[in-house]
Amino acid sequence: MCIVVVQTALHKSEILISRRLVQVSKNRIKKLPVDIGFLRELKYLNVSCNHIVELPDSVCDLNQLESLFLESNGRTLNALPPNIGRLSSLTKLTAAGCGFETLPRSIGDIPHLKMLDLKGNSLSGGALAPIESLHELHYLDASINQIQDFPPLPASIITCQLSYNQIRYVTGSWLRRL
Repeated sequence: MCIVVVQTALHKSEILISRRLVQVSKNRIKKLPVDIGFLRELKYLNVSCNHIVELPDSVCDLNQLESLFLESNGRTLNALPPNIGRLSSLTKLTAAGCGFETLPRSIGDIPHLKMLDLKGNSLSGGALAPIESLHELHYLDASINQIQDFPPLPASIITCQLSYNQIRYVTGSWLRRL
């Protein structure tokens, strides 16, 4: 394992890299290398608080990845890779404050996703429709978006945060599931 601690007058940044963990948050990274897809044993990837513009599709080849942290990338990361559904081991995805307007349909194909944080994006319309097929999803935070209609949710949901949106009504069919 390689551990590097970088200290400046403004912030402290810790960079941890191993075969199973990549922690490079609070830096100025704009782009991840395409070769990241070769880290086949990677379980934890934290690239939050950077300036990432897009994720290479090779991220979707990380079959052992369990946790992916993308939040606070300066609203420059506008989309998830279209093949994100190939992350078959992913259980936690945090992408708050990225600037997403839509989600790829394949997000609904992630079989074991339990926690999804999409707070502070620009999601609207039917952007959350694909999550209905996430049958193990327990926690969803889609606060501070522009959602107008109550989204279809999987029966497995335990906690759903939808504060600070533009929702006009809640359907009775969803309330009966509680």
